[in-house]
Amino acid sequence: MVRIKQTICGCRVGNQRFFPNQTLPFNREGAEDEEITTFPISPVKITPLLITTRPVKKRLRYCPGALVLKEIRKFQRNTNLLIGKISFQRLVREISHNFAPYLRFQPTALLALQEAAESYIISLFDDMNLCALHARRVTITPRDMQLALRIRGEKA
Repeated sequence: MVRIKQTICGCRVGNQRFFPNQTLPFNREGAEDEEITTFPISPVKITPLLITTRPVKKRLRYCPGALVLKEIRKFQRNTNLLIGKISFQRLVREISHNFAPYLRFQPTALLALQEAAESYIISLFDDMNLCALHARRVTITPRDMQLALRIRGEKA
């Protein structure tokens, strides 16, 4: 459920709560205690305060790179597909439409194609990472992909 910020319609002065249409009692300088004048609440002079007394929770900040490592562990732990099924199905139908316009696919065939495509992409990225590490870099570049494809004997 989405949390939304709630605004406070009233203002707090001391222990009392006042609303914008009410008037506040103030003592004039030099006046007796019984004589009290009222002034309308000004939103500029009195700012609304939060009613809760809970301490504000400090937002947790991770060290640089910690979330990336957490995400890597998450993806290595599960066996789900990384590409969305619907988008992959749309891509397969678009490519196959260029060759034969009225091809139909069984759902298991599309799933097998997606498994094979993801396996190929992951192994290619592994080879690209090895090429980048061999060049004493951490970031993969397009030339790593070209080198990995050339070593594999595929077209770049």
